Amino acid sequence: MLAYTQGGASSPGGAGIPAQNELGGVSAAAIAARQASASVEQTKALTALMKAELPGKQLEAEIWKSGMGKLLKAMQIASPSVNTGLNLMRMFRGG
Repeated sequence: MLAYTQGGASSPGGAGIPAQNELGGVSAAAIAARQASASVEQTKALTALMKAELPGKQLEAEIWKSGMGKLLKAMQIASPSVNTGLNLMRMFRGG
C-alpha cells in the first residue's frame, strides 16, 4: 500500500529492457531498394521523352543553320514576336 501511495514501485536501475528496432536495417534496405527502382524508372521516362523530342530538335537545328535561320535570328533579336513565326514553321513542317 505504501508503494501505491507514493506513485508505485520502481524497477532497479538497469533492470529495464532497452527498446530496439530489430527491423530497422531491413526497413532501410527496403527503402533504398525502392528509391533505386524509382530512379531507374525516372531515367527510363526521361530517356523516352528525349527520344520523342529529338526530331523536333533536329529540325530546329536545321532551320537555324539555314539562311532562313540566320534571318529568323536577326528578326528575333529585333522582335520577340518572331518566336511565334518559328513555332508556326515547326507546326507546318511536323516538328
